[in-house]
Amino acid sequence: MSKLLATLLVLVTLTLAAFSSPAATTPATGAQQIETPTDTPTDTPTDTSTNTPTDTPITTDTPTNTPTDTPTHTPTNTPTRTPTATNTATPTATPRLGAFLPVVINPPPTPTPTITPIPTITPPPAGEVLNGTFELGRVFWVELSDFSFPLITTQLAGSARPHGGAWAAWLGGVYGTSTDDAVTAIVQRVTVSPSKPYLTYWHWVASAEACGAFDVAGVAVGYGAPDPDVVDAIDLCARNNTGDWRRRVVDMRKYVGQTVGLIFLAGTDNTLNSNWFLDDVAFQPGALANQADSAPENTDPANSHPRGNRGSIQSSQSDVMPHKLVKDIRATLNK
Repeated sequence: MSKLLATLLVLVTLTLAAFSSPAATTPATGAQQIETPTDTPTDTPTDTSTNTPTDTPITTDTPTNTPTDTPTHTPTNTPTRTPTATNTATPTATPRLGAFLPVVINPPPTPTPTITPIPTITPPPAGEVLNGTFELGRVFWVELSDFSFPLITTQLAGSARPHGGAWAAWLGGVYGTSTDDAVTAIVQRVTVSPSKPYLTYWHWVASAEACGAFDVAGVAVGYGAPDPDVVDAIDLCARNNTGDWRRRVVDMRKYVGQTVGLIFLAGTDNTLNSNWFLDDVAFQPGALANQADSAPENTDPANSHPRGNRGSIQSSQSDVMPHKLVKDIRATLNK
């Protein structure tokens, strides 16, 4: 019995030892092991995984702001300021230059029509007026006019007819404006010969104008030069009507040996019609006297017929030289 109890006691003891031994050991050791790994893995994964991904998207926001700021500020300011500065400066400078260009450019066209027409033949034959009879038509002469119709023509006004042949020059017969004369002229380059230093031409005056240098005609030498010389001046007015062809002679001896621009021109104002017909221009050796330029007033039907009834000029021609010569002719007549 005693052995049996001892045996049971041992079994109970072993059984209790078997159940109580892991429970006692596990809490002691496990507590130490659980606290250590619990602190380490809990802090490490919590801080690392939680803070790192949280900081990472924050860091990711920085590159998000960078591309946002860069394209927003840089491209916006650059294209906005660049075209604004360019467009503002360019159109501002351009009109200012353009506004002054006419001041520089307009004067050159004045000598251009003056110099260009004259050199027909270089040098012209001494003592010759090429096509002085006009029978070759509109050659060797340069016509200056505010109108499109020809000045060298076979069609004259009223009872006028060419002095010889079928062609003549018709200057005048047109109206100017209240501020500008209507200028019609023919020009040729000539060389004055010592053997024939006198210029001769035939003319016909038919005017309804009052005398007083309102409508004028004349001959000038040195056309194209800065200061041409008026060598013959005529007041186109009713009192000076010729009623037919009359010869005039001009002394050109001071131009002997020179090649000069010879111009015949008429300047008419905006009232009362005046016509000046020319033919047979030449040089001659002697100074034959002018034929009388007189006829009854207003006897020619051409007086009442403007050139083709085409009215007055719209504006003065760009070449100011003929207009200057008209003023010089008036000054010569009024001396």
